[in-house]
Amino acid sequence: MLRAVRFAASHNFVIEPATWEILCALSATIPRAAPARLYEEMLKLFQYGSGRPVLSLMDGSGLLAALFPRFSQWLHVNSHHLTFVQTNLECLDELYRSGTPASPALFLAALFGPSLEEETLLHHRDGIPRQQALDTACAIFMEEFCKTVTIPARVGDRLRRILAFQPSLHRMPPRRPASMVNRPEFAEALAYLRLSAETRGENRTALEWWDAFLSEDPSVMPSEPPSNEAPAKRRRKRRRRRPQSGTATNI
Repeated sequence: MLRAVRFAASHNFVIEPATWEILCALSATIPRAAPARLYEEMLKLFQYGSGRPVLSLMDGSGLLAALFPRFSQWLHVNSHHLTFVQTNLECLDELYRSGTPASPALFLAALFGPSLEEETLLHHRDGIPRQQALDTACAIFMEEFCKTVTIPARVGDRLRRILAFQPSLHRMPPRRPASMVNRPEFAEALAYLRLSAETRGENRTALEWWDAFLSEDPSVMPSEPPSNEAPAKRRRKRRRRRPQSGTATNI
């Protein structure tokens, strides 16, 4: 069933009506497949330049609801939710066609990130610190997701770190941007920021700042933003006292 969807989306085919009816009728049985194999199929479905049409076919056939029931419900609570995710997948499709396919973690962030961020915000408004709220949302997501599709722990952790990095990228001016660039999740986190700016129109100023910083354009911004930290005091070295001349020393 997943392969039929993948070939139809990637080759712009129309699934024959009788076959489509059978696929829809049997879509609820897809979780019977091995969770590890379903993860590999998910990557093939969404990472090879046809993510948006794949989402439409999976949603229309019932495969999406069978694999990710909670996400499928969230997708249709608000019309903007579906638009955000579709546009994110369009951007990933363009990246693939340009020769820079998204990593598995960035793909998961593009697909599930908006729902995780919304859930994190709801918990944060209840008084829970943002990082703790995000950790809780990601833990619940991974627990439910892995019942049907096994995500490697390192990929799930990378997804969480991409989302956790966003407030640091949004802060203007950021603190110690040069050290942030050296963090392993920076490139994926910036790519997700770019998705948010293009699909939701959010944090465009932050994205422009980072683009300018990475291009080292001194006319746009200084290479190092001002820091609120006071410079560390230098410790003075103590001079060793020399013995006075004529003073005997014990051997």
